[in-house]
Amino acid sequence: MGIRRSRTPHNDRSSPLDAVTTLITERDKYEQWLDELEAKKESTPAKVFDRVRKDYLTRLQAVMDQLKEHTPVLQAHAANLVAKLR
Repeated sequence: MGIRRSRTPHNDRSSPLDAVTTLITERDKYEQWLDELEAKKESTPAKVFDRVRKDYLTRLQAVMDQLKEHTPVLQAHAANLVAKLR
């Protein structure tokens, strides 16, 4: 049995576009979790709600920060594509 390697945003072999796609999927997941948590607010103890919400927001912010790190690479890629279309 070999070692199973996952492709994460930090994997050197993945392209910046793959990393961004993964990060967008993660962002969507955390946003969905926040929506679901909000829907259960009335039936969730306030202390639990606040702690879980804070955790989800922290995770979401980390993903957003990672997405921002990819902005220059994506802008360069977009400029390259535009140049090829001309």
